[in-house]
This record gives sequence, C-alpha cells and structure tokens, in this order.
Amino acid sequence: MKNNYLTLYSSCVPVRGKERGAFYILDERKIEIVPLSLIDTVELLKKYPIEDCKKLVDSEEILKDYISFLISRGIGFITDEPQRFSEMPDCYDSPSFILLSCISVDEKSSYDLQGFIQELDNLLCKHVELRILHTSLTVKQLSQILDFFEETTIRSIELHISNFNDNELDELKIILKKYKKVYYVVLFSMSVDKFEDGIIFTTKRYCDIALTTFNEKELYINIKQYFEAQKFNIFYNKKVSIDQNGYLKNNLICKTSFGKYCPNKNSISKVIKNNDFIKYWNVNPDKIEDIKDSELRYAIFPAYEIHEVDGKYYFKKD
Repeated sequence: MKNNYLTLYSSCVPVRGKERGAFYILDERKIEIVPLSLIDTVELLKKYPIEDCKKLVDSEEILKDYISFLISRGIGFITDEPQRFSEMPDCYDSPSFILLSCISVDEKSSYDLQGFIQELDNLLCKHVELRILHTSLTVKQLSQILDFFEETTIRSIELHISNFNDNELDELKIILKKYKKVYYVVLFSMSVDKFEDGIIFTTKRYCDIALTTFNEKELYINIKQYFEAQKFNIFYNKKVSIDQNGYLKNNLICKTSFGKYCPNKNSISKVIKNNDFIKYWNVNPDKIEDIKDSELRYAIFPAYEIHEVDGKYYFKKD
C-alpha cells in the first residue's frame, strides 16, 4: 500500500489554463474541466506515492476526493508499478508536404484545376475540401471534376455544392457510389434540411456560412489534432487553398493571397517555400495571445488569420 501510485492513462492529458485546468481524454474525444488545484495534485502524484503525497497536501480528504474523481472518470488508476506504464509519445510528424487543400471552383474558373490536383498528389496531400460554386451544376460536370482525383493518392474529398438541381439527385447518388474518395457531401440552398444517403441537405446558402470564422464553443478532441497543436497552428500548418479565381491562399477565408496559380511560374511547390506563406505554420496555440491562457486551446480550431504586433501574435478579427 505504501508504494501505490496514481497513474494517468496514456490517452488522458492534463492541460493547465490560467484559471482552470482540463483533462483531454483523447481516446473518448471528451474533456473534463477541473480546478487548477487538481492539476497541481496530479503533478505531485506523478512524482510520489500516494502515502507520501498525503504529507505534502493541505487536506488528505481533498486528496482522496481527487483520486476518486480521476478513477471514476477513467482518467487514472492505482498501481504499485508505475514504471510499467509509459506516457503517449509527444510527437507529431507527417511525410506530406501539404496535409489538406481547400479548392474552390465555378463555371468561370480558368486556372489549371487538373494541374493543381496533380501537384497536390506530388506533394502527398491526403485530404481535400472541394467547393463547387457553379450557378447550376450538372452531374456530368461534377463527374469530370471528380475524375481528376481518381489516379491520385488523395484519400478523401469533402464535397460542398452551392447549387444543385433536385431533378438530378438520383444521378448524383449513383455517381457518388462510383467516386469512393468522396466521404462527405453538403448540398446548399435545398428546399428542406435533411440527411439522406450520406448527403447533408441544407436550406442555408453557401455564401452565408462558408467563409464564416470558427465557433469558439465547438471543440475538436482527438489524438491527431492535440499533438499537431502542441507544435503547429492547425489552421495554417501544411495547408494551401485556391479560390475560384485561381488565387493561392493559406485558407479561403484569408484576404491575403500569394498570386494566381500557374504550374510553371507560381506552383504550390514554389509558394510553400515563400517565408510569408509559411510564417504562421509554427505559431501554435501557446503563442497566440487570444487563447494561450485557455485550458481548451488545443481543442479549438483557430480559424482566424493571425497578425504579429511587437513580437506577439493575435487573431485578426476585423
């Protein structure tokens, strides 16, 4: 009993904020908000046996309550061999030069879409958010666009269609079965809100929600995002977007562009070597003044442009 320790499960990570603490329970994708005193207590319990910790705290009763809480929530367990249990490796890496790309295209787009997709493939991009803004998209046009992805190693396509003819819905469902990389479809400006056959129908207009900033109350708790956010800004890191006019951006909501895409003169490979383009890739949540003191900072998707003022980083909210 004397050498019993309270050990955290490797998927449970304590995070300290300015006024509160949190446990990220990554395998269950949830967060437990806790007082900072519990975070302090856990730091003691990681170093010393429970019996020794009783002598180091102000109240044995509170210590007992904290341990009971951690066990009941599936955050920790008691063992006399803590050395047998290792923490989850604090590392994040990806062989991809670009992780994700947002592509916007309409019937007037004149940039080399096929060339852009081929370059994403060369840069080992695995995920694409494809926004099709045609005034009236036909299934044939959609099929021609999706064909460009077929021979690439891009794994998944999130498909957003701003306008679609109800009369072609049956054909749409048929071709979506053909293009297996499409895992998520949203049809805007529809007559009803519903979810059917893997398609989200919404009465909202694309322009009303597509370029809005993030919902600060919506949290994303998963292992990949947590470890990426330890070192990188998940809004900027290894992401490139192209709008319907062919301008390259960090993200479609960004006002700053890095010229028109041209495979020979202004390629993705060239742009990602531009120091201004990658400037904020490494500005992780701990460096952003707006959220650095929040215990939820690694679960927030910080979809704002950043600007630097006197060596400090802030969200650009104007």
